[in-house]
Amino acid sequence: MDLPPIPTGTDILVNTTTANYQDYSAIAALAGGGFVVVWASNIQDVSGWGLYGQIFDVNGSVVGGEFRCNATISTDQSYPTVTALQSGGFVVSWGSSYPFFAPSYTTTYWDVYAQPFNATGVPQGAELHVTSIVEGTENYSSAAGLSDGTFVIAWSDDNLQVHAQRYSSNGTVLGAENLVASNLDYTLSASVVALSNASYLITWTAYNSDGSGPRIYGQRCAADGTHLGAQFSFFNTTVALFGSDVVS
Repeated sequence: MDLPPIPTGTDILVNTTTANYQDYSAIAALAGGGFVVVWASNIQDVSGWGLYGQIFDVNGSVVGGEFRCNATISTDQSYPTVTALQSGGFVVSWGSSYPFFAPSYTTTYWDVYAQPFNATGVPQGAELHVTSIVEGTENYSSAAGLSDGTFVIAWSDDNLQVHAQRYSSNGTVLGAENLVASNLDYTLSASVVALSNASYLITWTAYNSDGSGPRIYGQRCAADGTHLGAQFSFFNTTVALFGSDVVS
């Protein structure tokens, strides 16, 4: 029988700065038994949305102070994700907006950035510009710490593709960018999880790929980006219009 979770202690106010808005939080359990929470905070870095984090010990007590994740503060940085690393540190990834000006219109695109940190929240290396497409939107990233101490970041773009890139624990690029899937009808919410032997699984939602509504797909990849087997769909065999796909 499943037992309901039992709270230990009281609610924790994670953010020290409470002016304006704090939103889009993400959390990861750290190797030492504590955890880290990251979030987007409006106007705190003076320019739009910025990203901040706070480390806690195993008892929920604050470790150190609130810290900024993004080095670049112009425009908006939002939609963070965080994952623990084997080293005891963690890596934060996010979307960073930038304006694109054309003769007849102005729009905003997004790129994916990331920053590795050690166990105390000190940045390791420089901020990473993860995505490689010069013009367009890449956003809603996901990160996973792999069993060999490296990490991988996955994302989707408005060219109907899903990508991944692997890094060392200090942010050094390892190998070429992995084109996980392409020629899709519409993609959203790429997510990555670590598997054994530094391999990983990426999943994403594709709309109208089978003539109906949204459906969830996946691809297993080796550490070097080699695809392990074919792309597959999760569970649902019914393709009725807007049928629900649930992964548990």
